[in-house]
Amino acid sequence: MAKVRAWVRLRRDYHRWLLQIQHNYDALLLRYYVHDPFQLWFVRRATKPVYFVHHTLEVPELAGAGGLIGSGRALAEGLLGGRTIGKARGIVCVTPEIARYEAARRRETSASIFIYPNGIVYSGKKAEDKRADIPKILFVASSFVAWHGLDRLLESVGRFRGPFVLHLVGAVGVNERNVAKLDPRIVLHDRLSHEAISQLAASCDVGLSSFALDRKQMTEACTLKVREYLMLGLPVYADYREVLPENFPYYRRGPADIELIVQFAQELRQVSRSSVSETARPYIDKQVLLAGLIAEIKRDSETWPT
Repeated sequence: MAKVRAWVRLRRDYHRWLLQIQHNYDALLLRYYVHDPFQLWFVRRATKPVYFVHHTLEVPELAGAGGLIGSGRALAEGLLGGRTIGKARGIVCVTPEIARYEAARRRETSASIFIYPNGIVYSGKKAEDKRADIPKILFVASSFVAWHGLDRLLESVGRFRGPFVLHLVGAVGVNERNVAKLDPRIVLHDRLSHEAISQLAASCDVGLSSFALDRKQMTEACTLKVREYLMLGLPVYADYREVLPENFPYYRRGPADIELIVQFAQELRQVSRSSVSETARPYIDKQVLLAGLIAEIKRDSETWPT
């Protein structure tokens, strides 16, 4: 109960403070918070335009946690979310899929909708090019969970007899770890620092992202990991739609099939790290992306009620 009381106090005081300081700003861009009645209370009383930033499909994400708590949180968000979003001036989403989902949840039809993909601070630091004859593949996660689809990838590895090296960086579950240890082509690293990952990337041809977003009822994503790979100069392979142009040459969408991944690596062996990184920059550099969002909100401000 103490944690619940602390949460209530925090959310109440935060929204009271927002109400007090809103007059110092032309608009408020706020990260959306699930099943928060104080957020609904605030947006109903706000006199300045409010834009909510959304990073996921909230109700399916909460329900996916399972159990009574997950179901209860999903139910609460289902009851509050549409009302809250409906009172906002607009919604800012990291993928088009999320934008469609949030627009459908609104109780009111008019809304300004913006796509603002995740971005990184683009340092321009690229991995050294130490690629060798055997394709090397890098798969990084803090912890490999169900929606990363490592199990699907390992099934494919078991069927493929060709040469490659797969570097797994992050905490791997017991079952997947036991499978991986049986294949000498797989190297387990556990968690590594950013610098260590950059050094490892120097010898790699391709970076991998998720292969099971369907387990979160999603088909699109915009992960920081993909942006880090691209900045380092690694092409990326995954099975979902990224917020990148359809014809972007250094992101390949495909199934968790190691043979196809190896083929992709071989196709791009002659492409330089610099070419990958610099081609990706307009789509991954946070400074560029934020400038674009600000410009869109400024244009939207011309239609604000006076």
